[in-house]
Amino acid sequence: MARWSLRNRFRSISHEQFCDITRNFKDAAEKSFGTECELNIELLSAPLAYTTFFDEDLMDMMAEINKANTSAKTASLDDILPKQFNKAVTACVRVNPIDKDAAPASAFGTIKFKGNLRRTATFYLQQGRDDDTAQDEVLAKYPRMLQGDGYEETGNRAPFLPASISRLGF
Repeated sequence: MARWSLRNRFRSISHEQFCDITRNFKDAAEKSFGTECELNIELLSAPLAYTTFFDEDLMDMMAEINKANTSAKTASLDDILPKQFNKAVTACVRVNPIDKDAAPASAFGTIKFKGNLRRTATFYLQQGRDDDTAQDEVLAKYPRMLQGDGYEETGNRAPFLPASISRLGF
C-alpha cells in the first residue's frame, strides 16, 4: 500500500494536470499490478462523502449522496472536457486491473482531485508488486509540485456531512 499527494503551490489543479497525472498514475499502476488497467472516472458537484470505518447503513447513505452528486461518469479521459472538469467540485479516478488473475488480489488505485483541497491530488495504491516504485515514478514526474503523505482528505467524512444530506432527506 502506498499513499501520497501532490499539490500546486498557488492554483487549482487544471484539466491538463488532471489528464496528465491520471495517465501517469495509470501507467505506474499497470507496471505495479503487472497487467493493463481500466479507468473509472467520476465528476461530482460536491465534495466526496466518505467514512473511515465500516458501517453498512452509513456507507449506503454516502453512496446515495455521492451518486446524487455525480455529474459525469466515464472510463475515458477523452470524455472529460475542460469545461466539465472546471465546473466539477470533485473528480475521483479509480484504476482497476483488467486481468484480475494476473494482478495481485484486491489490487486497485485511486486519485481524488479538487474537493475541499482544490490544489491537491491524493493517491492511494493497494496491492501492487512494488507500490513504492509506482509512487516514486509518479512523484518524479512532478518535481515542482509540493509532495505530501496522502492523508489530506478532499471530501467530507461522516458524520459531518454537509447540506447534501438534507437535500436527499437524511
